[in-house]
Amino acid sequence: MASIYDPIKIGTMELPNRFVHAPTVRNNADEHGYLTERAIRDYLEGARGGWGLYQVSASFPHPEGNPFRCMVGIHDSQSVLGHQRVVRNFHLEGMKVSCQILHGGAICDPNMTGHPAVSATEKGSVYGIPCKALSTDEAEERAQMYVDAAARIQEAGYDAVNVHSCQGTLIQQFMSPYTNTRTDKFGEDRGLFPEMVAKGIKERCGQDYPVIWRLAAHEFMEYLGEPGYTEEWGKTIAQRLEPYVDCFDVTGGRIGFTAMYAFPSPYPERATRVHLATEIKSVVKVPVMGVAKIMDTKIAEDVVASGRCDLAMMCRPAIADPWFARKAIEGRPEDIRKCIACNVCLQCLWDQQYVNCAVNPTYGKEEQMELKPAIRPKKVMVIGGGVGGMETAITCAQRGHRVDLYEKDEELGGLLQHVASTHPRLNTRDLRNIVDYHIAQVEKTEGLTVHLETAVTAELVENENPDAVVVAVGSGEKLPEIPGIDLANVVTNEDYLRSEGEMEIGDTVVVIGGNYGAETAVSLARDGKNVTMVEESDTVNRPVYSVDLYARLFQLDGYVKDENITVLTETRAVEINGEGVVVENAEGRKTLPADSVIIAWGRQPRVECYEALKGKVKEIYKIGDCKEVRSVEWAIAEAANVSRQI
Repeated sequence: MASIYDPIKIGTMELPNRFVHAPTVRNNADEHGYLTERAIRDYLEGARGGWGLYQVSASFPHPEGNPFRCMVGIHDSQSVLGHQRVVRNFHLEGMKVSCQILHGGAICDPNMTGHPAVSATEKGSVYGIPCKALSTDEAEERAQMYVDAAARIQEAGYDAVNVHSCQGTLIQQFMSPYTNTRTDKFGEDRGLFPEMVAKGIKERCGQDYPVIWRLAAHEFMEYLGEPGYTEEWGKTIAQRLEPYVDCFDVTGGRIGFTAMYAFPSPYPERATRVHLATEIKSVVKVPVMGVAKIMDTKIAEDVVASGRCDLAMMCRPAIADPWFARKAIEGRPEDIRKCIACNVCLQCLWDQQYVNCAVNPTYGKEEQMELKPAIRPKKVMVIGGGVGGMETAITCAQRGHRVDLYEKDEELGGLLQHVASTHPRLNTRDLRNIVDYHIAQVEKTEGLTVHLETAVTAELVENENPDAVVVAVGSGEKLPEIPGIDLANVVTNEDYLRSEGEMEIGDTVVVIGGNYGAETAVSLARDGKNVTMVEESDTVNRPVYSVDLYARLFQLDGYVKDENITVLTETRAVEINGEGVVVENAEGRKTLPADSVIIAWGRQPRVECYEALKGKVKEIYKIGDCKEVRSVEWAIAEAANVSRQI
């Protein structure tokens, strides 16, 4: 039985273990695609992370194929120089490193690239504009772009090349029946274009140069009622490419259409796409990588030991902790800062921003966020034991301060621990990953004392006389002024979540708040309840704590539709009475029957603590939701920033 800690060969390349870092786009090059000093430094952190194979950012082979503002390029001889510096750093650390070629095709923005968005046909754009359908000769030229880029990757000294044929990019556009309705040879044979690329690279770089092929084995286009290929065709193309490919890196879905399958949110089960790797592994003899929500060492170990795949590849978990593999190998899994599948990284990318991580505030900022000892150790009081408070307390203590962390509840974790896994019929448990990490670090961090079930008052602060106070008490429910809100069958969403599914809810439920309450509504509907969401704005399923539009929120849209939840937008609840909820909109007033009413109207900062202490201590800061109600990312980012200032 294979172990993830065992060596493995990909062609002629031998890896010391089977942890693989995905070729993650960071938007960290300059505007022309050349590697910056900052980018080269960024990769050094990964070079020390213990990975069997580290795959450097997807890199465009021609400016036409660049989908992101500051994506790395491997598009000309000048670009090779920066890549050579990256390779040298990895090889100095004794690491194997590859580089990926990605031509975005239809997912590129002509306004950014200055080139038309090209595709197999006019279809496939994510910007709502027709693509330029490549002629036969032009398609052959694009295949050659991949071959030329592979030669530059080899010249730079990389140990292998990875070819991107997934997530809606150019090669997948030729493979897909959705975008490829051509009548020439590339339309008659949808496998011809990828075969030309793979064969051309082997001929150009030599049979001994390892080629890894990133394959979307299933498009999941049936979700949209559109034509797409399934894993049966995925297996067919894998067998066809195998003579030219030394390893398959298997995923699914496509950007702009079925992104929830390419970048799964917290809702799907863990290791959710590894079954596609298993399908490909059943028909090829070369090693196969599995990917998608391999969130911790137990999952990574299992997918290899069970034979479901040969290597475990990680993208978002490696963003959350670039030293994931090293910590696993050293036997300290509790020190891995685990991903919560929130897709902040992906949203940053599609917003054309530098990529941030919600749980790792130092990602891509390793040098500027370097942890330095405090010049003068201080007595620091942190009020609030949520993720922001814990991040602050841990970091301040690591810098040498003496820290007291106060939490009024009986356990640490704040609201996030109640949002995670407390919807009985909707999986949100991955959100708890960062809570578990923080609690483990709190327990082992020297100089940090925790005070549970302790409400902080001005008198307590005066008696303790801290040098600095950080207020991280979070937010509270925002309640509408509605007659009847105090009736026995009315509860807040937070109260429902804190009950962890134990609260008795009637068969007919009205949720007042279609954004903040959407996940609760779905869970209740799956539990057999008849659910109506009432929302004053014109949107639903857009809770402020989640910014993942392209996967999680689109998926939530689908869940609401699938569960037949009645949605009333631009509708105001004006009264709650014994019959139900009286609502008002442009069509007039009506009463919605309700056995139970859940108020999910929104949240507001808890400002009382900060205001009571302001001016009474030497240094005072507020972070997270008590400053402004936002996402987990902001709470942790502000904590990381403040804890380095004190």
